[in-house]
Amino acid sequence: MRCLCYYREKIENKISGSFLFNKPPKFDFYPEDTHCNNDLFPLYVFKTEPCKVITLQIGTFKARETVKVCKKCGRIYRSKQLCRLFAPSCNFGYDVLVYVGNAIFLHHLPDIVIVEQLSRKNIHISASVIAFLRGYRGRSPDFRIIQPSSFSFNP
Repeated sequence: MRCLCYYREKIENKISGSFLFNKPPKFDFYPEDTHCNNDLFPLYVFKTEPCKVITLQIGTFKARETVKVCKKCGRIYRSKQLCRLFAPSCNFGYDVLVYVGNAIFLHHLPDIVIVEQLSRKNIHISASVIAFLRGYRGRSPDFRIIQPSSFSFNP
């Protein structure tokens, strides 16, 4: 029975979107609005931003987002669809962040185990990024937390 479960899981992992493409596909994203919501003026292209995004569902892909602006009020419009996939200035999708958070805080897995699990899903993330998400931010994982009772407060 374990053998059957092992091969079923192996097949399911190979069918995921992250294994479908040799080279990361490219997708264009545009704001859904064509006119400003404040003053109904037409929107103009402000800039086009390319970025690399890594998600569990799709895998690695290149997104090119066209950001538009209202020339009258200066309001910026971004793609809502792309904003639902990942946070600005982040390479990993929300689904990867949730996976890592569950592995860290619910299952208490070490960083290297999380890296290996994601690697099997064709998601390549370093142990230092996992440590950053864990909250070490440059400190070694065995740092000592000072207990609040050890502080003395004299006003």
